[in-house]
This record gives sequence, C-alpha cells and structure tokens, in this order.
Amino acid sequence: MNSEKVKSLAEKGKYEKLIKIIDGKKIDLAIEAAKVLPAIKNDETYNCLVRHIRDADKNLRIAVATALGEMGNERGKAHLQHMAEHDSDPDVVAAALAAEKKL
Repeated sequence: MNSEKVKSLAEKGKYEKLIKIIDGKKIDLAIEAAKVLPAIKNDETYNCLVRHIRDADKNLRIAVATALGEMGNERGKAHLQHMAEHDSDPDVVAAALAAEKKL
C-alpha cells in the first residue's frame, strides 16, 4: 500500500479501510490516512481521529489535530484544546491551536 492507494480509498469513501490503516502499525500510512480522513465526515472517522490524539508518534498527532480542524466538527474543539494544553511537543501544540481556529 502507498499514499496514492490511501487517497483512492478516501475518494471511494472506504473509511473502514482507512480506519484500519490509522489503527495499524505502519505509521507513514497512518499519517497519510489521517490527512485524507476529513473528506469522510461521520462519527466513525471522527472517533478514530480522537482515539489517536495521544498517539506516541508526534507526526501522527499533528496529522490528527489538523484533520480534526478540517473536519469542521465542533465536538473536536475540546480535544484540540486538550492537545494544546497538555501535549509536550511544541509542534503538536501549534497544530492543535491552528486546527482549533478552523472550528
């Protein structure tokens, strides 16, 4: 699987497969999946992103914060505020603050 395949899954609305990728072990693909997931706005995709706000990988947390902002779901605001206040990485904090402004 590659990033083009991930984008194709989003275009086809195959959110279940994208969620499996994000939940999987291949972090580069998980980041790509998080970036395209906002195109599919439903509770499952939102909940998947929220599950990963505390992921061990900084780049996935950044992608998740950005995706939550792009999703436009007001419920994401509390999660983004939590990330901005409690994440130890300044890049994640910056991404959370920028995403929160989109909501």
